Amino acid sequence: TNYTISQPERVTHLALIAPAGTFVPLSRQFFIRGIVGGSLSGLLNLDFPVYSMVRWMTTLRPVEGLEIVEQFKVGMKNMAPVPAGMPGVFTSEEFARLRLPVLLLLGEREVVYSKRPQQVLDQGQRLLPGVQTVLVPHGGHAVTLDPAETTNRALCDFLLSTY
Repeated sequence: TNYTISQPERVTHLALIAPAGTFVPLSRQFFIRGIVGGSLSGLLNLDFPVYSMVRWMTTLRPVEGLEIVEQFKVGMKNMAPVPAGMPGVFTSEEFARLRLPVLLLLGEREVVYSKRPQQVLDQGQRLLPGVQTVLVPHGGHAVTLDPAETTNRALCDFLLSTY
């Protein structure tokens, strides 16, 4: 989203798949779980905070042994504050720069936002008139993995219908 807003002439289509903090702020629970879990995981070399975070954010079960868990472990154990901070909510002026087809796709069990998934989709429609929205049944934050088939179909349909 950052690149598309700053360089709109270079992008022809935008698919926003569970975009963290783009339309509404991230939830307090996300920060608590991320900071506490990340600290415990990194300082004490514990896996259970990572398992807990993945279970909370996704519908994948069991989580032990999944590749995404290994990715979370590396990320949480090596996380460090960055000057730019966490993703922020974009303004209506920033979204007004976008003149391209946009897909906004969320899982119905998304938990990282401060609002429910349908409210995030509604906010997306207010800020981006004409946006295509999809609420993926049974999907959590990792909608590209579970349920991957539904997400892949929605993404393919979006791209095929706009070319």
